[in-house]
Amino acid sequence: HKILDFIGDIGLLSTRPEGNYFIIKGGHKLHLKLAETLAKEVNGAV
Repeated sequence: HKILDFIGDIGLLSTRPEGNYFIIKGGHKLHLKLAETLAKEVNGAV
């Protein structure tokens, strides 16, 4: 069910990031950190 958690957490973004993702020891905290970083990049904040 870890992959479903990842898909749900990344689904909170306003965009759909393309790419290959390998999840090792994932969790909501880590997924949300990734989503936050991706959102900043998409919005040009990084």
